[in-house]
Amino acid sequence: TLGLYGVPIGVGTDGGDTEGKHKAATFEDWAHTYMPVKYSESSLSFEPGQRLLFRLYRAAAPKSLTLVVIAALKDPALFLRDSEELFVEKTKEVVIMGGVESWDQ
Repeated sequence: TLGLYGVPIGVGTDGGDTEGKHKAATFEDWAHTYMPVKYSESSLSFEPGQRLLFRLYRAAAPKSLTLVVIAALKDPALFLRDSEELFVEKTKEVVIMGGVESWDQ
């Protein structure tokens, strides 16, 4: 956790996988040591990604936010589409995690 307990974390949407090709089971098996159990108190405390973005951006000072995207870009893209003026006004920088590693190893 790097001691960053106050960093807000949102739960993203389907990431655009409308055909169900990407299954969460493989990821859940791999990440079970640090992911909260489904429907646990800690998992239910996460806010939906788009709602979290809107809430944080409304409250932020101009050019004060660093948006760190470590999963699908769908939620940030929808937020930018729907709240472009707010995004431009409040965003200092955007950091996107890159790289893809096949699950079939």
